[in-house]
Amino acid sequence: MRQYIFSVLFFLTHIVLSQNFEVNVSQKKIGLHETFEISFTLNGSGKSFSPPPFSNFQIVRGPNKSSSTSIINGSLTQELTYTYVLKPKKIGVFTILPATIKYKGNVIGTKPTTIQVQKGSTPKKSNSPYDIVSRKIHLNVTSNKSVCYVGEPVVLTYVLYFNLNIGSLSPNSIKYTNFWANEIDANNDTKKQTFKGESYNAAIIKQVVLTPQLSGIQTVEPLSINLVASVPTGRRDFFNMITSQNIDYTVVANNLSITVLDLPKEGRPDNFSGAIGDFDLSVNLDRDSIDINESVTFTVKIKGKGNLNLINSPKVNFDKQLEVFEPKNADKIKINQTGIQGYKKEEYLIVPRHKGVYNLQPVKFNFFNPKTKRYVSVLSQDMKIKVGGDQQATDSYTLQTINKEQVDLLNEDIKFIKTTYSGVSVKSNFNNSLFFYLLIFIAILIVILVFLNQNKFIDFNILFDKTILNESVEKLQETQSLLKQKKYQEFQSSILNVLFLYVSKKFSINKANLSVGTIENELIKNEVPENLISDYLDLIKYLERCKYSSYDGDKINKDLYARALDLINKIDVKK
Repeated sequence: MRQYIFSVLFFLTHIVLSQNFEVNVSQKKIGLHETFEISFTLNGSGKSFSPPPFSNFQIVRGPNKSSSTSIINGSLTQELTYTYVLKPKKIGVFTILPATIKYKGNVIGTKPTTIQVQKGSTPKKSNSPYDIVSRKIHLNVTSNKSVCYVGEPVVLTYVLYFNLNIGSLSPNSIKYTNFWANEIDANNDTKKQTFKGESYNAAIIKQVVLTPQLSGIQTVEPLSINLVASVPTGRRDFFNMITSQNIDYTVVANNLSITVLDLPKEGRPDNFSGAIGDFDLSVNLDRDSIDINESVTFTVKIKGKGNLNLINSPKVNFDKQLEVFEPKNADKIKINQTGIQGYKKEEYLIVPRHKGVYNLQPVKFNFFNPKTKRYVSVLSQDMKIKVGGDQQATDSYTLQTINKEQVDLLNEDIKFIKTTYSGVSVKSNFNNSLFFYLLIFIAILIVILVFLNQNKFIDFNILFDKTILNESVEKLQETQSLLKQKKYQEFQSSILNVLFLYVSKKFSINKANLSVGTIENELIKNEVPENLISDYLDLIKYLERCKYSSYDGDKINKDLYARALDLINKIDVKK
């Protein structure tokens, strides 16, 4: 501490503290996750401004330089201001050293100022523009469960409350430590709601489904959003209109903790699947009586609400004499405001090669139901497949037509094909079979395609990129119907979604991580020209602002469409 004081005194001996150069802070006491404004104002004209080292603070915005000239009692006066928005890094009492500037040939400085950082939030009482914003804009996060089990999904909802005109919203990316996170599309419609006893405009900014990985009290990192708020100054312009001042502001969500419980050991099955929720098991055999070399489809389906996206389908044991192909997955899982729900489905193609009756062992599935706080085990019914037909057919490679089913040679949606030729069987001479020549054809085709690709006759990456471009252009064109219906806000929102979708697919960015910041970093990393990056981000910010204050009129919205189309095409070319 003594060394710190000595350093401050040493620093002050090299500058002249001046009343012409003042420091002002919006708050002397600040919460750890809050932001505050600090400004350095010179009554006059200066140069070579040097800010103090903000070592204990993060610079959220700044410096924002502003100057004004006025005539008072016939005298010309000038004022120069440098403004920063800061966020503390830790709790404590910190001294901000003087800022310096060159004024009339001398280096002058502001007085040191002290900031106290504490836990929680602090009341805002001043009428400075910055504090007005802090009282009229809030970000609140809630969860649909305060207590849950490991693996049990929880829905977080971030609501922005505001009573000022706002724009240029840019949420900062956060890490949901000890959670699996799935961001979902939020309804950004603005509604009137009461918050802490006052009426506000309210909009859902973000919704996330979190699945906890560890037990204990888990704290969610606060989300912060950078925005621009318009604050009325009380002054009127030449046209007698009240003027406004734009304030760069960072609003921070409240702290949120979730108590995560371990799954109980009592009653836990040895082969517990890890499924948490409420589920049903269904097993189906599309037919139970077939001939040799015909196929039958065996389906296992888990349906319900819970952590479907993180669990595996139950294991199925088949008779070794049955030929069973790799299962086809046909999952349908929705992650929305109510959590995670839908089904996981696996379809097994079974082809018996011998006559007989085959028993299909029951399928067992277990899960933990957090509502009843108990483990549940479900068991399917016994099933049998009766196989008849000519046993001699097993010595041939007969392909006979079957209803509905086809062979999936490439593990796609093509299943086993069986063809009958009026009782005449094709001998198992593989080298002379149609299948043999088909394989040769496929092999030759692959070789040709590889050769063309290596010799740059075909660039598959380009083809893929063009697919993304074409898809984005098509989605843009689809927005025209909204414009014709004069649904301007929906039109603007759709264009914004296309801009995000294009970047997400083009540069393989997870939708959950999409933000203005991540988009900017990715465009820079891929050497997109600076002017295109700037124009692309400006358009996104403009459309973000349209969520809260839609801009009507065909002309302006046609311009938005043309601008979005032009930028996507230019970035695609430059990439």
